[in-house]
Amino acid sequence: MYYHAVRLGMSSDEIDASVAAQARAERDAFQKFLRDCEGIRLLRSLTREGMNSIDQWALLTRRLKEMPKIFARRQTLTQLVQSLRAQQISLADFSQQTNGLFNDCKACSRKICALKRRLEQGFQGRQIEPAEFSRQIASLLHECILQEYKFPSGYAFGSEQEETARARCALSEFKWRDYGPSPKHLSRNECETILGRLCALKARLSAVRRDAQNKKEQIDSQRGRLDRLRCERWPSDVRPPADHARWCAEIKSKILQFEQELSQLTATAATLDDQLFSMARDYAAGCEDFPGCLVGLR
Repeated sequence: MYYHAVRLGMSSDEIDASVAAQARAERDAFQKFLRDCEGIRLLRSLTREGMNSIDQWALLTRRLKEMPKIFARRQTLTQLVQSLRAQQISLADFSQQTNGLFNDCKACSRKICALKRRLEQGFQGRQIEPAEFSRQIASLLHECILQEYKFPSGYAFGSEQEETARARCALSEFKWRDYGPSPKHLSRNECETILGRLCALKARLSAVRRDAQNKKEQIDSQRGRLDRLRCERWPSDVRPPADHARWCAEIKSKILQFEQELSQLTATAATLDDQLFSMARDYAAGCEDFPGCLVGLR
């Protein structure tokens, strides 16, 4: 958890400013979570909740930063296997280069590298088919990467784009939760109740925002009519149509009405957004499940 820094000797204004900065940081973290996790279904096991806060932050940050390296290692192995099977490189060269891809098993079980050596010996002695060798060596690297980055056992990678998005979402969700209030355990029934209200509030906020966007488009449309009718810049030396003044007045009246309605919708959206943030804080503090409805999931 993050807390505002209050030092001895700080004035009341300085304390208030520190508290306000903490509140802004938490709100910003929540908005980033909503953006980064839009449409992403996050497996709870990906966030390693058994770890302490500092280690979890470091792990999730490393996953996101090094995701391109993870996929580059997988791709390089595929290329080296193809070169080995085409007899373009020797087994000794293959073994040396792929040891680097496994990081010499410094971050995963030494058994994986032992199995790798046994697999290479079987390939050299023609005791294993090339296709099976390709499959097993790729499986070993996959398992090594899972252990190195502490993914759950059996985790299957999607595309690099998908995994990067999941890693970014996991980090953003962690930061949002970590900026919030101290954890408090809530029962599953309590969490389900809060989540139901949270989802309903999110749906209502989305509807209000859609209405506000539609209202903006109506205002733009009416302003376009004003421009086409040249209501504000009719040539002084040309007589306007008989109903021109009435048309312009009606359009201006509609614009004023729509602007008032937009102002009300904007105020409603701001109120609902505050309520959503407050309710989401309660959920994050007491419930572990990923709040999918906040990011567009059903």
